[in-house]
Amino acid sequence: MNYFYSDPHFSHEAMLKYEPIRGEMFLNVPEMNEYLIKEYNKVVNRTDTVYFLGDISFCGKDETERLIRRMKGNKVLILGNHDRSRSPKFWMDVGFNWASKLPVIWENGIILSHEPIIEFGGVVPKNIHGHLHSKTTGLANHFCASVESTNFKPVSWEEIKNKT
Repeated sequence: MNYFYSDPHFSHEAMLKYEPIRGEMFLNVPEMNEYLIKEYNKVVNRTDTVYFLGDISFCGKDETERLIRRMKGNKVLILGNHDRSRSPKFWMDVGFNWASKLPVIWENGIILSHEPIIEFGGVVPKNIHGHLHSKTTGLANHFCASVESTNFKPVSWEEIKNKT
């Protein structure tokens, strides 16, 4: 099965302030990190593919690897604005099967990206993205996979396809 997941912001303390729901739910960063991994692993199986749509981790390589390797499935990363200071190789070294600096055109021309793509070649594309957290583009053919928008769980393609 294919899943989509974005903006966990592992070890990013400021998220407890920037996103009110996180501040209400979590007392601290370790609690937030553990909850994100627990909820993720409730949904994803070992053979599933999860498309991570960016903004993964704000901690060092060893801690990032420890967190990512605890997460099930085959992990594909489209780098977010907070990930791009590290190379795709870094992300593959910490546990992703593949990483891309650029958006990816997925099945049936659906664009997977971190930031929403409002227009592409003069057309509003179908787009699964992150970046907006608890906000939305308001466009019918867009789906925000940020954890705040998905009850802190990966969302399956089956759940998304009738919404885009």
